[in-house]
Amino acid sequence: MGRTGTMTVLFSDIVGSTVLLARLGERDWDDVRRQHFSVLREALAEHEGAEVKNTGDGLMAVFGSVIKAVDCAIAMQQQALQVVVGGSPVGLRIGIATGEATQDQGDWFGTPVVEAARLCALAGTNESWATGLVQVLAGSQANARFVSIGPQSLKGFDQPVEVFNLESPAGSRASMFAQVDQHEQHRDRLVAMLDHWESLPSLQKMRAEVIAELAPLLGDVICDIGCGTGSELIRIARIIGPEGNAIGVDPSTTMIEETRHRAQREDVAVELLARDGRDTGLPAGRCDAV
Repeated sequence: MGRTGTMTVLFSDIVGSTVLLARLGERDWDDVRRQHFSVLREALAEHEGAEVKNTGDGLMAVFGSVIKAVDCAIAMQQQALQVVVGGSPVGLRIGIATGEATQDQGDWFGTPVVEAARLCALAGTNESWATGLVQVLAGSQANARFVSIGPQSLKGFDQPVEVFNLESPAGSRASMFAQVDQHEQHRDRLVAMLDHWESLPSLQKMRAEVIAELAPLLGDVICDIGCGTGSELIRIARIIGPEGNAIGVDPSTTMIEETRHRAQREDVAVELLARDGRDTGLPAGRCDAV
């Protein structure tokens, strides 16, 4: 029997992996898994976690620090958003528990191992569940907010376990869209996600209603703030015709370049400004609608 000590255990799991495997096929699914595990392992390395094993759809890792384990879970959730299938990030769930555990032949055993595995199985998509002991030990020192889920009955335990969901301090996970300086690095994923949302009937219906309310006319000057890939801007440009002026504003030069490329491909004239929508630099009264 190996050493025994107080350890914090983390289990991760890809949500809906069986469905994704059936949809993508083994070769493409294996590529997705490799990308997913790559970003998780980056987070592990940054927070001094030790990978114990790959469970097929997830990882088991241990930490000597409960705070680093909590911070690692937040980082994993944020970085996992980089891996996209069909325009949507691959879903991730995480379970964390801490306590006395025993190492034997490279694996770990004990109550926190079972608790973490059970919590991972119960957590929802993009959720990280932790025990009450993790919350007590990490407290305000971790880079996370602990949101109470209440007592949960875990298989194999006589008494319910107090459980908390981990959230980033701001209450929401960081988005690649908000990190403009990283847009070029994630260009293909960002564009794929925007194109996916563009294809959704609910979004198409909303945009049709907005266009009807906007009521653009030939010759109008209309500005689209946050133009993204330019899908809506190009539609507007076609409606107002060459006599009008469709202006696209976006703080991301990557999005501006994508819009320019698509407008040229569609043979549509647009004016593009890589600026913050709160300070476009456009003179007052220039636009008929925004």
